[in-house]
Amino acid sequence: ALRETIKNWMDEVGVDVILTPSQLGPAPLASTGRTSWGHTTLLWSMAGMPAVSVPAGTVSSLPVGIQGVAGFGKDENLLLWMKGLETVGRSLL
Repeated sequence: ALRETIKNWMDEVGVDVILTPSQLGPAPLASTGRTSWGHTTLLWSMAGMPAVSVPAGTVSSLPVGIQGVAGFGKDENLLLWMKGLETVGRSLL
């Protein structure tokens, strides 16, 4: 039901890719023992939707990323879209 609700909304408003921060802030230091927080990824995982993260710069010298999410079965389109975004992003850094 969740996947279908999100798909219907994306179709209704004409969205191919949803962009969100990969995480709520920069990557945690290795010394914390944490690798991530699921706040920005859990919804897409629960819905079974493809999601990919690419580098988006740094905050306080720590990496941050941007996550792209596409509709179910749109994996290849998402990868192409995010490759373009990463290419543009690298040229701006």
